[in-house]
Amino acid sequence: MCARLGLLAALGAFACDGDASRVAAGSDSVLFERDTPRYRLAVERPADAAVLRARVEPRGDFHLSTEFPSRLELSGTGVELATTQFARDDASALSEERVAFTVPYSGAGAASRVAGALTFGLCEGEELCERITERFDLALD
Repeated sequence: MCARLGLLAALGAFACDGDASRVAAGSDSVLFERDTPRYRLAVERPADAAVLRARVEPRGDFHLSTEFPSRLELSGTGVELATTQFARDDASALSEERVAFTVPYSGAGAASRVAGALTFGLCEGEELCERITERFDLALD
């Protein structure tokens, strides 16, 4: 587990592992995905529920910080979100292997969109952690 955040987190730096964002073909539930060598971020919609699930999972030798103030911030157009600000304590999963948030919504129509930013701490080893913010914008139709 990360005992402390690295210099990047202390300075409030944002990081991104390239422009590997894409919408997965052939899957009705994955609305947004970013797959990097260090982590995978996915925003999914189960077929049987009006919820979005935003989750990040580390890759390789990396792990997520359970002490970092992970958060999810959302805005919607043409859709009503139950909540737009989620803190670490609101996470539906919080471990070194996964951070996830579940967001109920209603009233989604043909032009409904959700934009968001998921912030989390990604660590390599016990001492080197950094703050990462991933932004996404997706259609609900």
